[in-house]
Amino acid sequence: MATKTINTEIKEIVDIGKSVSNSYESEKEYFLLKDLQENFFINDRYRIEKLLGVGGFGIVYKVYDEVLKSFMALKFLDPKITSIEHKFIRVKREISISQNIIDKNVVRIFSLDKYENIYFFVMEFIEGRTLKDIIKKDGKFTWDIFLPLFYKILRGIDVLHQNNIVHRDIKPANIMVLENKDIKILDLGLAKALDDEDKTSSMNEVVGSVQYMSPEQIEGEEVDFRSDIYQLGLVFYYSITGSLPFDIKTNTYEMLFKRISDRPITLKSKGIKTPKYIEFGIEK
Repeated sequence: MATKTINTEIKEIVDIGKSVSNSYESEKEYFLLKDLQENFFINDRYRIEKLLGVGGFGIVYKVYDEVLKSFMALKFLDPKITSIEHKFIRVKREISISQNIIDKNVVRIFSLDKYENIYFFVMEFIEGRTLKDIIKKDGKFTWDIFLPLFYKILRGIDVLHQNNIVHRDIKPANIMVLENKDIKILDLGLAKALDDEDKTSSMNEVVGSVQYMSPEQIEGEEVDFRSDIYQLGLVFYYSITGSLPFDIKTNTYEMLFKRISDRPITLKSKGIKTPKYIEFGIEK
């Protein structure tokens, strides 16, 4: 009996060691992906064209699909996400959500695949710039120029809501503006189906981007469509002012506290003149 227990303990230690080793190897391989050269092949199918970006959730490349003879985007996922079971369930849900929704305002995700030890999405390739990049480079919009774009953003979010999906991470970096002024809503990885039976997005779990979290997200409460509407208000406000509606010059915790306790700085106080209905809608 004692021998069996010792063997079991040894096996557990070995398994833990293998897990740590595999995780470490995955991390090394993941960071090396940032250095992939042009014409390098992924899984003998996807030919690297160029690096598109590196973010909190992944490394994205433009590739040429030699089978379908078309350009795609590959989004390699950080092993820190895919190695945690409940987070990886969210990742896999992103695919099922996107496959169920075909709309010109929402990015398409076609499949989940694996290269070495790293998972990646095969995605629709999009030419354009994010709202965040546009505002950073060109400056804020006037409200009348931004309004037509905002209507398209609303239509995309409405499609998600009609399918019982809350995005939960609406922010300028997740909205792509195309050359023809159409928009694409990106990164459904935090999205939550309201009828989710897996309960992978439980109460008391804070998820989302700190600067764009709704009060209920900050407090770890269950969220619904209203969280997206709150974030849409922040996106509109930021797009026409170039700043967020709370005076935040301190740490993250104070920023979150102000979001719950303080009233937002009005558009009028920022010197932004809009029709009353715009001002009322955004402040509400």
